[in-house]
Amino acid sequence: MPDDAVRKRQYAWLVVGLLWVVALLNYLDRQVIFSVFLCSSQILIETFNLQLGLLSTVFLWVYGLLSPLSGFMEIGSAADESSS
Repeated sequence: MPDDAVRKRQYAWLVVGLLWVVALLNYLDRQVIFSVFLCSSQILIETFNLQLGLLSTVFLWVYGLLSPLSGFMEIGSAADESSS
């Protein structure tokens, strides 16, 4: 029995580690585009900063509004697969 408990504990930490990596990648993919723009915006003119701000705002609003929708769509498709 102790071997079974150790195995469950190792599995739980493996899941935590994988979720941490997924969360990190989820955070980084949204931040990379803005980091690249910020480095290049020092070279370009001031109006580019306004356009970058508008682009960032639109991107984050669309991302925020469509993320739950894509989650609901995924849940619906998983329910359809499980009922078959």
